[in-house]
Formats: sequence, C-alpha cells, structure tokens
Amino acid sequence: MPRALLVTFGSHGDVNPFIGIGNELRRRGWGVTLAANEVFAEQIRAAGLDFEQLGTREQFEELIDRPDVFHPTRGVRMVFDEACRFAGETADFVRDSAGEFNVVAASTLAFGARIAQDGLAGKGDRLRLATVHLAPSIFWSVEDPPEYGRSGPPFRRMPRWLRRFMYGGLDVISDALLRGKLTEACRRHGIRTPRRIFRSWWHSPDRVLAMFPEWYAAPASDWPGVVRCCGFPAGDGGGDATLSEELVAWLDGLDRPPIVATFGTGNAHADTLLRAALAAADRADRIVLALSRFADGNAGSRHRFESYVPLSALLPRVGAIVHHGGIGTTARALRSGTPQVVTPFSFDQWDNARRVEELGCGIAIDQYRRSGRHLVDDLVEAFGVQVSVETRVPVSGFDGVTRAADEIEILVGGGP
Repeated sequence: MPRALLVTFGSHGDVNPFIGIGNELRRRGWGVTLAANEVFAEQIRAAGLDFEQLGTREQFEELIDRPDVFHPTRGVRMVFDEACRFAGETADFVRDSAGEFNVVAASTLAFGARIAQDGLAGKGDRLRLATVHLAPSIFWSVEDPPEYGRSGPPFRRMPRWLRRFMYGGLDVISDALLRGKLTEACRRHGIRTPRRIFRSWWHSPDRVLAMFPEWYAAPASDWPGVVRCCGFPAGDGGGDATLSEELVAWLDGLDRPPIVATFGTGNAHADTLLRAALAAADRADRIVLALSRFADGNAGSRHRFESYVPLSALLPRVGAIVHHGGIGTTARALRSGTPQVVTPFSFDQWDNARRVEELGCGIAIDQYRRSGRHLVDDLVEAFGVQVSVETRVPVSGFDGVTRAADEIEILVGGGP
C-alpha cells in the first residue's frame, strides 16, 4: 500500500483541503497520515485519517487570541514568525518519518518540510515533496502581481521595472527577517539557510499544487514551471455537510433568504465588523446568519448566531454573504453562485477580493478606510446591489482534491 504524509500549518481553512486530499488518496487505496496542530486531531481522525501532532492546542489558541493576528501588516509578520518557530519541529518530524512514506505534501507555511527535503538531498536521499498553495497571492510575479492591499506594496499600479526593483528589495527584507529564525533548524539538517525564501525557496522543486483553477488565476510566465493548477477543493473538511433540522426550519420560515456574515474560523477579533454588518442588515430590512466560534448568543436579536454551519450546504439557500475573503469561503461562494461582499483583513484576502470583483461576483469594501456609520452605509449599499447580482463562473474548477491526488500519484510514479 502506498503511503502519503500530509503536513499543514494554519487554521481550519488550511487544514480542510488536506483532509479532502487525504480522503481522496485513501479512497484510492493509500495509507494517509495528516500532521497538524492538536486542535484538529478529532476532526482528522473522524475523517478516517491517521493523525500526528505538530503543536499544542494552547499554542494555537494563544496565537489566534492575539489582537494583531489579523492586522494588515503586523499579523503577517506574526504568522510568519510562528511558522518559523515550528520549522525545526516539523523538519525533524518529516526527516524521521520520510522512510515510511512514498510522498509528502506540505502546506505553504510548513517550512520544515522544505528544510527536510534539502537536508535529505544533501545526504543523497530523495524526498518527493509537493508544496500545496491554496491561493494565488503566494506567487510573486512581475507579470501578474497579486493585490496585497494594506498588507504590502501596490504592485499592480507600478510599471514593470519598478515591480522588479521592489521585489528585489522585498527579497532582501524578507530574508533578513526570516533567515535568522530558520538558521538553527537548517544547521541541524546540514544545509545553508535559504535565500529568496518567498520568491522561490518555499516552492518544492518537485511539484507545486495550486488549489485553484486557471480561470481564477492563470499561471504567469514567471511562476515556477512545476506548478499545476488543480482547482478549488470541494467539501467542508470531512465533517457533516448537512444542515440541522432546526436551521432548516428557521430558513424555511423566513420571508427572504438571509445574509450570511462570517469573518474566518480563526478570527476572534471581528466584533466591529460583525456589529456593522448587523446594523446594515437592520437598515436594509434583512436578516443575518452570523457564523463565528467567537460570536455572542442571539438573545434579544432577530438575527441568528451559529458557531459553525457547512457552507457548501448553506450558501445555496442565502441571498448574499459578507466575509473576509479567505480562499475557502470565496471558493464556496463562487461555486454556489452566491453574491459576495468581501471585507479583507490581511494575507491573501485582498487579492481574493480583487478577483471576486473582476469576475463580477461581488463587491470589495476596504474596512480600514471606513469606520462606524460610513462602514454601515457601505454595507447597506452593497447588500442592496448584491442581492440582484447573477454570478457566472465556469462549472469546472471545483474538483481540486481529485486533481491534487492525481498529481501526487504522478509524482510518486516519476512523471513530469
């Protein structure tokens, strides 16, 4: 039986696609182990996959409890620092486990997998590694630069020569910020600390799986040649994808479909934006279904609060969704044809918001330029426009789990 080791670092949105890939490989007769934070142990085991722990529940909760974790600039630095902190533990685990598996597939921030790959290569051993990137903003490109909003420079408004110059400067800055944090792990594995970390190093030279379709982001000529666009991963992380009878009865009892408001499974600091969405819905005479593990109860409110509802089952029954622009939420809304109001915080969310607007599938609102009454005004206007928008995207491109499993099998078989 062939065996695959999947390694991921991040929140539910990062782990869920790996559960989907693991389930598809298991269906094909593979043995699959998924290494992730302790928080996801029950979910991974419930999906029928073997689980290995990388990081404790306390470490995960301490990170997402920090107020700045979703700040447009400080949050990015914070998450990369945390990823570097776990690089050594991850590299040791992958190296020690490599002989038990035919292939390793690792997420963007699982730096340790790349360290282990380079370390084993220095000893004459080959670790077949696929890097899995969930969003196109990962790829630095002079030809088609991502939109970073307040998280980074406005590359798309620059001429090409200036983009090239700015990327060169970012290489120097990012390497200076991160190389020191990776030095100890690299030393233990007998390799030099990498350079051009974000431009090239974090992409495995074996295979890069881009978990989105080409109609969402076509590979640019300066992307790595080993990139394979697989499509969006479908599903909700191996959990129950049905709505509760109580929620179905509530939906059936509404005069109009509700607006869903959700700002990320790991975001404990979206209270201001959630309150603005509720106030805007009141003014627009709409009902909100708020999804957050951190939301207060709905006592005395006409709106409804849930800690979790599978979006794949919910979105076909709603009028619009206001969300942060995470790639998983964006993909599910595109698949269901649900109009979107995107209010990015940081990370890949600005680029996803831009792509949603370009596809004609939603409206992006820069929440940092607006506050209080003005943000509510923007949301009221967006709700009024969005409920009448028809989204049109290709029906293909939502079978990413299947395509990713195909590519992993090709990699193991020695294919190009």
